[in-house]
Amino acid sequence: MAPSKYRWPDHWYHDPGHIHCIVPNCGFITLSLAAEAQWHELVNHCADEMNNEHELLKKILYQSCCAIDECDHPAFGAGITQRARELFAHGSAYMSDICSFVRLAREGRIVSGVGRNPEPDCERLAFLRMLEKMLARPVETVKLLYQKNGYHNIHQQNPENMGRILTADPLRQQGEEPPIWWPIRSEHFLWLCRPDPSNPADDGWRAIWTDLREDYANGRI
Repeated sequence: MAPSKYRWPDHWYHDPGHIHCIVPNCGFITLSLAAEAQWHELVNHCADEMNNEHELLKKILYQSCCAIDECDHPAFGAGITQRARELFAHGSAYMSDICSFVRLAREGRIVSGVGRNPEPDCERLAFLRMLEKMLARPVETVKLLYQKNGYHNIHQQNPENMGRILTADPLRQQGEEPPIWWPIRSEHFLWLCRPDPSNPADDGWRAIWTDLREDYANGRI
């Protein structure tokens, strides 16, 4: 069921009467001027696209529990959507942007239900989106990332091993086997392949490594 009252974030508007899909390079614009119809158009559009970022946008559209700070507001009652309440109560729009929504998901803040349990599907989608974006990076960057993690054989340079690289956690204990999509804290991202500060040959890798860590921390990957 669609939320009973609407208020779109400023960056969702294509013009004063229509909203657009916030997935980068999508180009979809709603036809209707009515907010409820726009909500349904976006939901149907996400279902038609069937990719990770559109699936995350669909999660954003259905999100009901607050994910900001330590807010214990269980749901957005009285006809107020999550978009309106976040702006009113917190002065932010983090639950209305894919990158910041991904950051919240990785922190386990995207919750649902009476028990306010983390929504695991959000974390899985965030992982799949990250994997897709990493494999789309320049070939030399991807190849170097494999090599810095010990995957020198071309047959080892596959999506499965890239997933292991992207979720390698320095705090993981022997015997622990969390799901491959299990998110790690931003300060631990790619920490096991950090550049050697005493090795000048790592200067080029240091720049790439720093950029990748910043992109992860900001939810861009």
